[in-house]
Amino acid sequence: MTARDALTTLIGAPRQFDRITEKDLAGAVVALAKKQITSAGLTASDIAALRDAIGPALFEATLGKLSAYQAKLLARRIDPAADPQSIATLNAALAHVRRTLTPIGKPPEPAAASAGSGGAYFGRKAFRTGG
Repeated sequence: MTARDALTTLIGAPRQFDRITEKDLAGAVVALAKKQITSAGLTASDIAALRDAIGPALFEATLGKLSAYQAKLLARRIDPAADPQSIATLNAALAHVRRTLTPIGKPPEPAAASAGSGGAYFGRKAFRTGG
């Protein structure tokens, strides 16, 4: 029996293997999708097909698991003409990936705002006084 057959058996018998929850399956999908996304040789249409296959929510969860380095590589892979300054950070690289993949296939659902992405505003006084 191959690992693919074993996984199919586990998924195919939810009553017998009721301890395997939807959260566990989502984690497995994200891990497998991350493996696929970070492998070399994929084109933008391959990654868009993966997004369509697993759905926007799990695709966003997969993007959330990428390191800054992996996100930059992904952005460069799907858009070799990307300006290095425009993909210099994790969030910028992921935004570029989303923008680049939008015309391919269906438009993505709006992503929920991530915690801490807005940053805190301390005002001008805090900037002048350092506190």
